[in-house]
Amino acid sequence: MVCIASLEGTFRKVSPAFTETLGFSEKEFLAKPFADFVHPADRESTEDKMEPLARGLPIIRFPNRYICKDGSYKWLEWTARSFVDGGDIYAIAYDITKLKLAEERLKLDTNVFTHATEGVFITDALGAIIDVNDTFTATTGYSREESIGQNQSMLKSDRQVPEFYDDMWQVLLEKGFWSGELWNRRKSGEIYAQILNISSVEDVSGEISNYIAFFTNITLKK
Repeated sequence: MVCIASLEGTFRKVSPAFTETLGFSEKEFLAKPFADFVHPADRESTEDKMEPLARGLPIIRFPNRYICKDGSYKWLEWTARSFVDGGDIYAIAYDITKLKLAEERLKLDTNVFTHATEGVFITDALGAIIDVNDTFTATTGYSREESIGQNQSMLKSDRQVPEFYDDMWQVLLEKGFWSGELWNRRKSGEIYAQILNISSVEDVSGEISNYIAFFTNITLKK
């Protein structure tokens, strides 16, 4: 998406990609100040960028939201350069909406992971822990730093016979998930009962790359 704008804040020319992405015609873009197309929450930061442009300084990778004709918004990332003598701004914008949505989803997923009421831990394909959440540390007594790199077997108690784990892993490998009750051991040595749900995660080649486990402490119900 390419455009030419004025230092007074109006479009002078927009490329076809502008009209295709945002839905307005070129005539509509040229009829109003470009700030009118900017999300209200982003207008102040957008106007702030006019000052360095007026001094001939470039703007690099500046993000803001532009309204579409259907009322939705697109995230655009701008790189712009002004030519003060002619009063022109030449700018290129990239649609980064999908990237922003992915970032927001990642933040949400991270927040859910961190603050889930269930204990959560993630391992690699060999069972080495690569991340845990706050409930995991509160339940097991192991800090995140102590847990990462350790095999999940560090939580085993003596309540289950070896065949129990053999059967669990067999089901997990065949079906991709396992759910059941078992007893594990805290860092203090105290044992506790839990409902455990484990699912395998496959990479693009179909090979198991990780396991993610959710557990709920049910000791008080025993």
